Amino acid sequence: MSKRKKSKRGTGQGSSQQPLTWRKRREVFRNARHLDNEIPRLLRKVRHRVPAESLWIVADAVRELRAYRKRPRDERNVLRMAALVEKVDALTDQHLGKWRKSPRREYAESIIVALAIALFIRTFLFEPFKIPTGSMIPTLMVGDHIFVSKFIYGVRLPFTRIRLGGWRVPKRGEVIVFEYPGPGEHHGVDYIKRVMAEPGDRVWM
Repeated sequence: MSKRKKSKRGTGQGSSQQPLTWRKRREVFRNARHLDNEIPRLLRKVRHRVPAESLWIVADAVRELRAYRKRPRDERNVLRMAALVEKVDALTDQHLGKWRKSPRREYAESIIVALAIALFIRTFLFEPFKIPTGSMIPTLMVGDHIFVSKFIYGVRLPFTRIRLGGWRVPKRGEVIVFEYPGPGEHHGVDYIKRVMAEPGDRVWM
């Protein structure tokens, strides 16, 4: 008499359905976590715009999914989790599809927010520079990369000469980055130099 093969929980093995690959299992749990975070926010956003019955239906499905996610790992079955994910996804599209963001819109908003944060940091806080020449050797070598604090001496508004704030003025011995102030082909070029004198000092060359 042949022995019956034991099923393994959480992998889908031993069921009549084809076992899921590890990549598919990971995708199921990732989608479950995403829905558990997304749908409650959506419910709060549209609670005054949709019938209460629709809210209850979707909320009950989300609660069921969340309760199953909180079970111990050895008590969770990936096929059951996948079924709950599909249920929540389908009910949300049915009752709240008008207000639900598409994946493309979510990606686009994430990219826009990331670009806005990067632009703000680069414009007002820090900016990377690469040392182009050997004028700062041995302190800085050609090709070195540095981050420059842009707010310590005051923040200049983009496309203007208006400067806001500033904790202090440059001190002797500090390395600063500035735009070449004179006319000609070098106008506007970034220079990286060490401060040799302060206002009122007399310099002999």
